[in-house]
Amino acid sequence: MGYFVENIYAMGNKIKMSTTRKVFLGILIVIVIIGICVILYFIDYAKKEDDNTLFISMIIALITLLLGAIRALVAIIPLDNPKNSETTPPVMIIETSPNTTPANRVPLILLPHRNPHFTGRQELLEGIRKTFEESKEAIALTQAIAGLGGIGKTQTALEYAHRYKDYYHCICWVNAETPNTILSSFQDFAKKNEDLKEEMKEAEVIIEAVRDWMQQNDNWLFIYDNAEDEKTLQPYLPAQTGTRQHILITSRNKRFMKSTAVNINVFTETEACDFIYKYTQKPADEHFKDLAKEMGYLPLALDQVGAYMFETKKSYADYLSLYHEKSLSLLQKYRDNPEKQTAATTWEISLEKIRNNKAAKQLLHLCAFFDSENIFPAFFIKAREALPDELKKSIEDQQNFDDAIAELTKYSLVSQDDDGILSIHRLVQEVIRERLKRFQPNWRNRCILILNGLRNFNFSTRKSRDLFLILATHINAVTNEINDEDATEEVVNLYLFLGYGYNQLADYDLALEYYEKAKAIYEKVLGTEHPSTATTYNNMAAVYRAKGDYDKALEYFGKAIAIREKVLGKEHPDTAITYNNIALVYDNKGEYDLALEYYGKSLDVKEKVLDKEHPSMATTYNNMADVFRAKGDYDNALKYNNQALAIREKVQGTEHPDIATNYNNMALVYYNQGKYDLALEYYGKALTIRIKVLGAEHPYTTGTYNDMADTFKKTGNPGSFNDWLTAHR
Repeated sequence: MGYFVENIYAMGNKIKMSTTRKVFLGILIVIVIIGICVILYFIDYAKKEDDNTLFISMIIALITLLLGAIRALVAIIPLDNPKNSETTPPVMIIETSPNTTPANRVPLILLPHRNPHFTGRQELLEGIRKTFEESKEAIALTQAIAGLGGIGKTQTALEYAHRYKDYYHCICWVNAETPNTILSSFQDFAKKNEDLKEEMKEAEVIIEAVRDWMQQNDNWLFIYDNAEDEKTLQPYLPAQTGTRQHILITSRNKRFMKSTAVNINVFTETEACDFIYKYTQKPADEHFKDLAKEMGYLPLALDQVGAYMFETKKSYADYLSLYHEKSLSLLQKYRDNPEKQTAATTWEISLEKIRNNKAAKQLLHLCAFFDSENIFPAFFIKAREALPDELKKSIEDQQNFDDAIAELTKYSLVSQDDDGILSIHRLVQEVIRERLKRFQPNWRNRCILILNGLRNFNFSTRKSRDLFLILATHINAVTNEINDEDATEEVVNLYLFLGYGYNQLADYDLALEYYEKAKAIYEKVLGTEHPSTATTYNNMAAVYRAKGDYDKALEYFGKAIAIREKVLGKEHPDTAITYNNIALVYDNKGEYDLALEYYGKSLDVKEKVLDKEHPSMATTYNNMADVFRAKGDYDNALKYNNQALAIREKVQGTEHPDIATNYNNMALVYYNQGKYDLALEYYGKALTIRIKVLGAEHPYTTGTYNDMADTFKKTGNPGSFNDWLTAHR
């Protein structure tokens, strides 16, 4: 009977998407009536047989059935609310604002861990909830909670999400500090959402997929934390909305003009006393009340006090004395910024406790320049050669490194989640950077060297693309204040890495933005005829080609080839690469004779300066084969494909993705010749490698699936494709 009741409730949830809920209501009533009749029959039978156990069981079953029916009715009744497709979702913005998901699906909750020390804000949280609930129509409801840095905007939003998570089928926490961090959060959401299983590389595709999902589903909550402004956030919000689609935003910026302000203030004295008690388990005395008052009841500063006192077991009177001592020395420095003076004073006290742990201190200094979130300890392990001595020594012993991190977390200078990933409050970063004064450039340069050591140009997996987006946020944070004239070669390398990465993600505008930065520095520092400048021209041309702007691509390839022919000579490998790239553009334009001319130039150089089995030779053979296929010269297409294949099998092995590309291209030739059996043979070879190496959902794999299925149709036996898949699982 329990199973029967659960399914009645599930039916109620599923009906939320239906336009024929009256029919379902009738069915529900019929089912309930039948259930009641059956139960009453057994109750009567139990009375006659004097079976008390059966009688009690049936009474419980009846109550359970009725409760299930009531829950199902509650799920159906709210559907009478109208839906207006032209409005935007109820949005509440915290300064710094439930999708009809199938009932049998596990809710998707993507949230940071709840803060066990969260205190107060009861009226504010209830007000947010009430505003959401009272929005019966799809109206553009936006609320903005504005306040000081460190006042608790993020923690309030996080507490709201955890407190009311049972009202939603989906909650997504978005780091909205920059477009890069938003994209990274969207990518994580797409990866974990059952409705968005398709492998997506391009930034625009990911963003549109998530926005479409938001628009087409209900009963979700998206939290955009630390948004810069309304304009920056707009491209990441759904265009049209319905009811029970909730957006909560935190921001330091008060100018969200489409929003209704919700005020968030510092703690009251009562809230401050309750908060500190959670840490210390000591009732707040008069000394603490004096201390909290001097701190302006700022939550972030009080968090520092609590962590410090928990570790040191000092009294409130002791801490108040320390606070007075440090506050006087910082008063002049932060006279125009009381919140920073308060925070700086509390951190000065905590920093004194770690002064003897040099590794922890050095790690904290580095964290002050990175982005505030997603700081992986593995970054420092991998790039250990770039670290200062004490931190480098600690990494040689994992326990010492763990101890350094623990030293920072126990005084709330940084936070660490269950996956070991570190984060640090932005206000903490600001104070530490200012504390370093003239040593800032040294520590920033350390971070630049670390990030150079983390560059990875393999973008073939989702994991590598996710990591790139995280690294991009850190690179932007570290290089943000560096002028072109102060940029080192390592800084330019990071710009080139970002340009390459965003090109791989098909975010061509961002790719060009970073290549432009590198180009400006090279032209200014190295001149317009330096090989490194030519490399940047070459990379920019590749982006323009990917965008389909072939004239711009030829313009920049032309600049690159002019430098390389003049400085490196016509028989240099880099010159050959540019000939190859120019040929690709002409190939894309359909100017096949010019394409073959430049492929020929590239091949002539490579045959002179490279080994006959160099992978670059295979690349040009493969590209020439593609041109011959496009021209209908299938014999030459197969000839050059076979030459490329022979090199790649010998040098790269038989399961490299490039081998699969050759097989796929040869299959295309056989398909065009009408030799479908041979086409299927080579598609099968390509597909076997791609499934194994790239995965079943990679775009290259799905492309071969489609081509192979189409070829089976041509044979007049489309069902054989399923037989092939079954045989090769």
